Amino acid sequence: MQTFRRFALLALLLSAPTAAAASEEGRRVIDAVVEVRAEIPSYARSADFIGTERIGSGAVIDANGLVLTIGYLILEAERVVLATSGGHEVEADIVGYDHATGFGLLRARQALNLPALPLGDSTPLATDQPVVVVTKAGGPVVMGARVADIRAYSGTWEYLIENAIFTVPLNRNFGGAALISPDGTLIGIGSLGLPDAAGTGRGASGNMFVPVNALKPVMAEMMIEGRGPDRRPWIGLYVEERDDGLSVIQVAKDGPSRAAGIQVGDHVVGVDGASVYNLADFYRKIWALGAPGVTVPIDVEQGGAVRRIGVRSADRYDWYRFSRGF
Repeated sequence: MQTFRRFALLALLLSAPTAAAASEEGRRVIDAVVEVRAEIPSYARSADFIGTERIGSGAVIDANGLVLTIGYLILEAERVVLATSGGHEVEADIVGYDHATGFGLLRARQALNLPALPLGDSTPLATDQPVVVVTKAGGPVVMGARVADIRAYSGTWEYLIENAIFTVPLNRNFGGAALISPDGTLIGIGSLGLPDAAGTGRGASGNMFVPVNALKPVMAEMMIEGRGPDRRPWIGLYVEERDDGLSVIQVAKDGPSRAAGIQVGDHVVGVDGASVYNLADFYRKIWALGAPGVTVPIDVEQGGAVRRIGVRSADRYDWYRFSRGF
């Protein structure tokens, strides 16, 4: 009976052409997702990469207007506005940003008067399980999807998340989208669109969601300190996995790697003499060396020769240009 009710919720959500036509339970889920609009100053470090005007979604997760979204939407923002299905707009404060998970937390400055989505458990998810994606960027969209894979994901920006949830088909308004389990709970927040979500090499495009289970250990510190508990060394390097190895595609301006002499086009071959085989391996070797400030000996192929370059790491949060009040 419980399984039937869960799949009935999916059917109700998917059969409704609009938010107004959805069932009462379906409306509760849809209304708990808001549009997130962020304004970022032109001097922000992230402005050149992801722009100064960002639009996505977020999920209301408590009765006091706490909204969970994907962090890059609000990174270095000076103003954030939340918009509901009914067109009500409320400004929000940034509560916290956690690079390690990718999550961002917002708090509405006025009452949203919206239902809250309970945090679910993303652990039991399995391949081919049906799920629902709810977005509000540009208007409410409810889309059925299925889990294509659950695996670690490594981003070029010194990012590694375990147990990321990959879904198909592709939802183009993925930023901050709510991933809903059949029981109506929130199990993930949308982060990326990918050409091969299943990781099979067959090119099935889809999305990557950060699992809500990654939020639970860091949420309290995000609420208090404005960031998660991880204090990882950051080297300011953007590295891509290619057929010929790990290639440097960008070096952060004013970052540690640029100061040390690492250049675009260099190939990373190891850390302190230990070979690296992929991005995840590279990051784990760096983070195992200690806290921000530790020197990271990176072995790079540069100009036809392999060199060991000592990069004095930093705290990524000191590099960002956060607006006052964060």
